[in-house]
Amino acid sequence: MTHLRYNDVTINFSYAYTYVSYRGHHQRLYVFVGYGVVPEFDMGKKKTIHREAVVVARGPLWDDALQKIADGSTVYVKVELTLKNKQTVAAAVAALRIRFDDVKITLYYANNQSFSVVGYGIVPGFKQAWKITAHREAVVEARGAAWDDALRRISQGSTVELRAELITGYRKITESSLCICCTTVVAGAAELQLDSSGEVSKKPIRFH
Repeated sequence: MTHLRYNDVTINFSYAYTYVSYRGHHQRLYVFVGYGVVPEFDMGKKKTIHREAVVVARGPLWDDALQKIADGSTVYVKVELTLKNKQTVAAAVAALRIRFDDVKITLYYANNQSFSVVGYGIVPGFKQAWKITAHREAVVEARGAAWDDALRRISQGSTVELRAELITGYRKITESSLCICCTTVVAGAAELQLDSSGEVSKKPIRFH
């Protein structure tokens, strides 16, 4: 039996307050309105375990969502969980692999407190050995009127803000590619700054 211990589970709660459109693709733009944490826990020999946390949403944008609900409108929210396996104690785990679906990348340009989609990219799906780091690269080509505005501001000496979002799914498989669990969806985002030097960040970029 595999024993699992998990670090704190972080919960991000977002509200879709507007739409963005890029080349005919419409996408809801979600903004952060709440945060919560489930303290770390040990699964022991249990196959399932139940934990609860309260996420309190607040702020002007959440007030806007509540007003829309009061007016009879439908609002869309998104709950993102960050769950990390801290410790695995079983010899069988060494034979496990992780199968990742395509990693979809969306790049946004932030201007006047709004985000515009300026580029897409994909990292093809891949297999990864358990507890081994995998390295993948992809080029996201930014273009369009919003990106032209960002380049203009950079050329004038300004620093522009970008946002990169990643989404993929993964499942645990055996060496023979036999799937042993359902697909888990993973999403992350990072805020970036770009200036005329062309350097995004001197420190490692962390997705949350």
